Amino acid sequence: MKAAVDLDDTPGQFYLAGSTRFLFEPRLSESLTGRALFVDLWPLSQGEIERTAREDFVGRAFSGFESILSLNSISAQNESRYVTMERVCRGGMPQAIRLAGRDRREFLGGYARTVAFRDIAEIGRLPTSFDLPTLMRVLAGRTANELNTSEIARVIGASPDVTKRVITMLETVYFHYLIPAWSRNLTAKAVRRPKLHITDSGLATGLCGVDADGLRRPETSVSGAFLESFVVGEVARQLTWSDTETSMYH
Repeated sequence: MKAAVDLDDTPGQFYLAGSTRFLFEPRLSESLTGRALFVDLWPLSQGEIERTAREDFVGRAFSGFESILSLNSISAQNESRYVTMERVCRGGMPQAIRLAGRDRREFLGGYARTVAFRDIAEIGRLPTSFDLPTLMRVLAGRTANELNTSEIARVIGASPDVTKRVITMLETVYFHYLIPAWSRNLTAKAVRRPKLHITDSGLATGLCGVDADGLRRPETSVSGAFLESFVVGEVARQLTWSDTETSMYH
């Protein structure tokens, strides 16, 4: 491919798809520098699921308060808490949104097992005693929280160094992503911990065994974190097509 593109640089000759971040792949021997455009494929946004017009909350957010007030691509003013939490639990994976109940739970469970036992195994070898499924459930339960690797390692009974390496591997296969801390002070920005968000809110709730009926109850303490990851994920999706140049921080 490198030779072919060097001979003919017409765009779109090759389309390559994979389940890992290409440039994070440790076995990579050729980066295709200057020859490739990289696109992160997120789960579907709410607008894509509902087949509404192209969403532009990001552009409106930087265009003044009145622009936000006029946003009506998805009418949520009268949406019940249950319906909102059903959106959170549904997530945006194309296969999962067509399923419900037990079928969806089984699909998400199978997806998590594939990530744990195939995708991660292809990236690097883990100690035989390391409990990757437990780590994934712990991370899912801590979505929208600052990443504290030492605390997570203590909870799962693993060494901090190995836990940090595996968390990085999970980011490589798009299980989660990190949002850096905001500060006007560049030193403080580098020192403060990032927030971890599971890439798909449906996968997060599925791994934690919660559903919309449980999350809609006012006394539920975990609904806020799942809702936050859901909202952050929607904004992250829109950033991939927005004409407004901006970055996300917490």
